[in-house]
Amino acid sequence: MEQKNKNNDHKKSRLHINKKAWRFYLGYFKDGNHILVFSLFLTICQAAVFLPIALLMRKILNDYIAEGDTDKVLYAGLMVFGLLVANAGIRLLNKYLIVNHNKKIHNKLRDDLFVKMYDVPKIFYTRLENMRWHTIFTHDIMRLDAMSDAVLTSFIPAMVISMALGVVMIYINWILFLFILAIAPLLYLSIFYSSGRIRRLVFDRRKAIQQYNSRINFTLEMMDLTRIQVAEDQEISKQFSQNAFLRALDFKTAWLNEVFRTFQDTLIMLMTVVLIVGGGMAAITNSISLGDLFTFYVVFMFNRKYLLQVFSFAPTLINGSEGLERVYEIVSVNAERPYIGKIQTSGKADIIVDHISFSYTNDPLLKNISVHINEGEFVALQGDNGSGKTTLLYLILGFYRPHAGTVSYGGIPHDEIDIKSMRKEFGVVLQESPIFRGTIQENIIYGRKGYQEDAYKEACTIAGIDLFTKDLPDGINTEVGDRGLMLSGGQRQRIAVARALLTRPRVLILDEPTNHLDKYIVNSLLDNLQKLSYKPTIIMISHIDEFVARTDRVIRVDTSGVTEFVFEHKNG
Repeated sequence: MEQKNKNNDHKKSRLHINKKAWRFYLGYFKDGNHILVFSLFLTICQAAVFLPIALLMRKILNDYIAEGDTDKVLYAGLMVFGLLVANAGIRLLNKYLIVNHNKKIHNKLRDDLFVKMYDVPKIFYTRLENMRWHTIFTHDIMRLDAMSDAVLTSFIPAMVISMALGVVMIYINWILFLFILAIAPLLYLSIFYSSGRIRRLVFDRRKAIQQYNSRINFTLEMMDLTRIQVAEDQEISKQFSQNAFLRALDFKTAWLNEVFRTFQDTLIMLMTVVLIVGGGMAAITNSISLGDLFTFYVVFMFNRKYLLQVFSFAPTLINGSEGLERVYEIVSVNAERPYIGKIQTSGKADIIVDHISFSYTNDPLLKNISVHINEGEFVALQGDNGSGKTTLLYLILGFYRPHAGTVSYGGIPHDEIDIKSMRKEFGVVLQESPIFRGTIQENIIYGRKGYQEDAYKEACTIAGIDLFTKDLPDGINTEVGDRGLMLSGGQRQRIAVARALLTRPRVLILDEPTNHLDKYIVNSLLDNLQKLSYKPTIIMISHIDEFVARTDRVIRVDTSGVTEFVFEHKNG
């Protein structure tokens, strides 16, 4: 099935233009219609400048030279020069306006895609590789941007100017123009027959770049594992194969583009030969004056550059179209945030999970689960690996929406509550604590503007931050490196605990907090948590009985439901 989907994607990339994607993309240009209209006006002005240039050159060649009037030749030449300077000025102004407008449009597109990343539910990321997101942001939008630049600053102006120069050529001698026009079908056929191969190469090369980025990312993230397993030769061999495959695709793409451009150049040169031969024969039979022939030739040489821009645009269009397809795949995902309620939190912190069912696939992971966690209660979640403990926490946090049943916080169903306001009352320590490049302090205060200084000091004390920062040269301002690789696992876990406690949360979630910490430190941490003045509701996942015994209640989760065990010495 997966191979069939890949083949369908490949076929689609070769044969189909996604009209919905193009409508979506063109919608970004609506707000700047006045700029596009003014740009078209400037393009028409640029094209119109060539008419007096052609007439002046014709006058010089047919009249002023024959009259022997050097002054008129000089003045006319200066006028031609002035018109060419004016043409260049109009062209630069046009390009400045369009490029500036185009960059704003694609910056808005990047902004919208970034917002989309936070709008889609967590389950969407489990289905889409991170490197695919990365390729869309870094590669596909750049291809789309390059195509748009080419369309607005090269293709459309070249089309308009080429048509205007064609009118001038018809005015000078329509028969010569028809001779040249006879070559045009060959140009069209070259585009038609090469576009399919170019599209396939663009599609294959994009996948190869995505795989290449994935391998580089794997190499960086799994460097220690590779060395431990003595798998360097294996990984180097894989990377060499990937590099060779990408090199072959790059060569094919570059070679096909070169063949395409060379064929276009050859056909344009053939037009030149037809012009010289046909024009020469016409001049011999006195069907055209030498002045008109030379003027026609000069106008054609002006037009040659624009013809090349028009007929060599196909690879850029195909490349950009493929980029648009990939961008639209993300934009068109019908995956909204699980909850869009607006009611603010009630000031209570009890949690009710009422007969919920949930699955990632067709097989149910949680089925008809009900849990009631009272405010201020210390609860342990237990269950076999893969039983759905962490998923239950994600459902409580509103990352997922249950397929059946409801979740409530403080007496307000998740469907009605403002999830962001709810999450502000939660502190969460994940099993693998995310740490980003920055200082220890930046990691602790991340996302918490306006935090209280006394709460910050309290969180750091409870988490034992000072126990390891006091020996660091830069203390709390020490850089932690990518993903906190310059710290030990225990130090990263302490940072995560301090971050979770920074806002004095009403609910504290601890997913396997014993990871990377020894028993003494965990017991000390639990002692401190149970002495907190604000008494948060604590939900802890742990398999270690010594720590679980400190809770008020154990909730065991499995596919058949939940079972509970109450520690009498805790409640008594």
